[in-house]
Amino acid sequence: MKLVADTAALGALEVTTTDGQPIAVGSAWERGPAVLVWLRHFGCLFCREQVKDFMKHQAALEAKVYTKQAKGIALRFIGIGTPLMAKDFQETYAVTAPVWVDKGRRTYALLQFRNGWDTVLNPRTILGSLRALSKGQFQGRTTGKPDQQGGVLVVGPGGKVEYGYASEVAGDHPPVDEVLRAAYAAAAPVRQAS
Repeated sequence: MKLVADTAALGALEVTTTDGQPIAVGSAWERGPAVLVWLRHFGCLFCREQVKDFMKHQAALEAKVYTKQAKGIALRFIGIGTPLMAKDFQETYAVTAPVWVDKGRRTYALLQFRNGWDTVLNPRTILGSLRALSKGQFQGRTTGKPDQQGGVLVVGPGGKVEYGYASEVAGDHPPVDEVLRAAYAAAAPVRQAS
C-alpha cells in the first residue's frame, strides 16, 4: 500500500540507538538520501527475511556518490523493543546498518502503519510464512506489539518522499529492486549537479 509521510514531523521524532542514545529520525537523511525500513518486531521471521534482502545491497547503497561532501545512501532499520533487543538482533543477523528502536511506536503512529490481528491472522500471512521459511528464516521471540505492521520510506533531498510503502499484512514487503530504484533516483539529480 502506498505511504504518504510528513517528513518534517517524522524527522523531528526521536528514536533510540542500540547504545540507548536518542537520535532524531531526520538525521538519516540530513546528509543525503535514506532508505528507512520499519520492522514489525525483532523476533519476526518476515523482518529477518526483509533485513537480509536489504543487507545484500548495503555496500552498493553506501558507495553511491551523492555529493562531493556526502557519500552514500543511508540505510536504517527501525523496530519495536529495547536497545538491547536491537543490539542482539544486529549482532545475531550480522546487520551492519544502524538499527533504531521506537519503543513507544510514535513513528509507526505518525505514518499510520496498520495494526490489528486481522493483519497477522490471514491467508496472505500463511503464504508469506512459507516463503520466509523456504529462505531459511524462522520465528523468534515475539517482542513489542506482535500485530503491528511496518513499511519502507525512501527520503531524498529536503525531506522529499521519493517512495513509500506501508505493509498491509505481516510478510507484505515491497520489492527490494523497486525501493533501490527510488533510492538511486533520489541521489541522481544532486550527483549530476555537483
